[in-house]
Amino acid sequence: MKLNRIIGRAAAIGAMSLLFAGLNSNLAKAQETQPANMAKTQAVINQDSWDIWKQDMKTKFQQLREQADKIKSDAQAKSALGNQALKDAWDKYESDAKTFSDKWSGVDQVTPETREQYKKDVNGAWDKVKASFDALKSQWETINKK
Repeated sequence: MKLNRIIGRAAAIGAMSLLFAGLNSNLAKAQETQPANMAKTQAVINQDSWDIWKQDMKTKFQQLREQADKIKSDAQAKSALGNQALKDAWDKYESDAKTFSDKWSGVDQVTPETREQYKKDVNGAWDKVKASFDALKSQWETINKK
């Protein structure tokens, strides 16, 4: 009886060993074929990265634009647009926003080879828009406290 249990266990262990060995060899084969597909996968990853960057930038600019439009409508309601400092901040923001929009208008014509340079240019324009918006917002908060 004990001998049958021992033989049964040994057979089960042997079968499990063969199963694991077969699975491991299949995993090794799957890993060996991966580098051949890497170039195709990298192109997909780069395109996804580009699309995500475009969507993020578009969303950030739209949200900033909405905030600026709210400041302008609130300032008009309070008749505060006559304030020279606020007007100057608004004009600076509008100028920087137009520069950003002009750069952004070519986003769909950018080739994969020029994407990195285009990103640098647009990010530089974005930094200027954001800085001028922050100045506008600060000026509005100063006036709005009164």
